[in-house]
Amino acid sequence: HLNMFHRAVFKEALSGMNYFRVRLFLPTGKNIFSQIAALDFTGHEGFVLAPNPSAGRVRIPMKSLAGKEMDLVVSNPLGVEVHRQYFEEMPNKTLELDFVAKGLKDGIYTVSLVYLGRAFTHRLVLTGTPGSIYQGN
Repeated sequence: HLNMFHRAVFKEALSGMNYFRVRLFLPTGKNIFSQIAALDFTGHEGFVLAPNPSAGRVRIPMKSLAGKEMDLVVSNPLGVEVHRQYFEEMPNKTLELDFVAKGLKDGIYTVSLVYLGRAFTHRLVLTGTPGSIYQGN
């Protein structure tokens, strides 16, 4: 009997009911399958980043995803996670994030809200942070 926990992000999940199962390849050459899991992605349109481009401070209105358990994940262009914030229950307000205070430099980042295994994703451009080439310093 195997006890496993698997977490995945499905960037291309279809709206509505989706069915998944995990296939595990064993070293013996045999395969085993998990039970089928159903996930409903109906009614979740995602989120908005503003302003974008930004000098570092970004607002994300969270009304449509309020009360949900989710992760906010920021990745650099190489896909390396540079910031993660877990929300047991997303507040029903606008999140205000200061990415400069979190140590992010000018560049292009991917900001994702991960809910029920689905990632709602936007690109964020940070420009004009203190000492940046965009300020002429």
